[in-house]
Amino acid sequence: MRLQAAILIFFCSACLYGQAQVNSIAGVVRDSLSHEPLPYVNVFFANTSIGTSTDSKGEFILSGFPSGKYDLTISFVGYKTQQYSFDFSESTFKLEVALAQELVQLSEILVKADTAQWKQNFLTFKENFIGTTANAAKVAILNSRDLHLFFDSGDKVLVAHAKKELVVENKALGYLVNYQLIDFTLDYKYSRMQYLGIPRFEELRPKNNLQLKKWENERRKAYEGSFAHLVRLIYQQELENSKFQLFELHEIANPERLPQQFLDERIRYWRTANLQNNAGKEKVVRRVGDNNVAVNGSGLSDSLSYYLRMRSLPEKIDSIGRAIKTAADLLRPGSTNIIQFKGRLKVLYKEREDVLYVLDKRRAPQRFQESTVHFMGSELKIYPNGYYEDVRTVFMGGYLGWSEKIAEMLPTDYKYVEK
Repeated sequence: MRLQAAILIFFCSACLYGQAQVNSIAGVVRDSLSHEPLPYVNVFFANTSIGTSTDSKGEFILSGFPSGKYDLTISFVGYKTQQYSFDFSESTFKLEVALAQELVQLSEILVKADTAQWKQNFLTFKENFIGTTANAAKVAILNSRDLHLFFDSGDKVLVAHAKKELVVENKALGYLVNYQLIDFTLDYKYSRMQYLGIPRFEELRPKNNLQLKKWENERRKAYEGSFAHLVRLIYQQELENSKFQLFELHEIANPERLPQQFLDERIRYWRTANLQNNAGKEKVVRRVGDNNVAVNGSGLSDSLSYYLRMRSLPEKIDSIGRAIKTAADLLRPGSTNIIQFKGRLKVLYKEREDVLYVLDKRRAPQRFQESTVHFMGSELKIYPNGYYEDVRTVFMGGYLGWSEKIAEMLPTDYKYVEK
């Protein structure tokens, strides 16, 4: 699906700080051809639980939400979904939107799908989209058969498309997530996975107060140590008082690995020596001190194995650099909301790793949750509600790469209360 531009007229009273006390946005949605008002259109901020529907006159209003940046999303069956970004700081916006009908092309319907391998492909999709945390076991895609899944065995790529919004029920956190899947690609060849979509959160109704408290506790656990948590702390200038520890990461030559050219020469030599020894043509002699010592078949194999093992070591390794002690160490001078950093950060969060993560890594547990965050752009703009842009320039690995999936996803308007 491609997000198209609509006719948009807005009036902003954000500059009237003395008058504007509450963030709000109101407007009317019409058909772009007939200009008739459209009732029952979904109007919401993406990745939040803030939303409404247009009334019989096509009108809507959202108000009383926290300051920050939001992606206003307007969605209606049979029309192209529209999305616009607004930065609220005690601001009021009024707008008129003309929705264009979606002309369904044959090429958009005929999505190549591998029906024979659908179950296996779905399990793979679910692991990478929902996640493999303990909460993931309590998450279900209620309309999974609306998914088109195709695995390209040549390129080793799994692609997913959805005919309609995916309805994801998260009984661990107490949310129903309506997810417009725009793109999902799992590339085995390059070990890359990316997905893009528009989530809309709805609160599930708890059976009793006990379930509500359990959801609140699980939401707190999902938030603590998350990237949204880190972004908010940087914006609030409270990084130094948190459980986060940040360090710059640099790549250096592996001191335990011999130069590549030397290794290639040694491996060629000992492979030839092995072949000659097996053929019984001549004895191979190795210089040891002042003496020449004949090398038997076992010694030849040991030498070859040594250099092969050496070549399997990574040419580059990570080296920990400067410690990031305060938010000011990352922010552009004089700015409170622009991270000016390009490269990789080692991110430690002073809590134990989840046992499922340890099992997935097949190693002993480490003291803290350890992640890498790669900032591809030179700057990243952040907002008080945890919103950041451009999301496509941030990549996470390690613990965050494992945990930042749908099963642990919270709406941007989640209000964290520290215990």
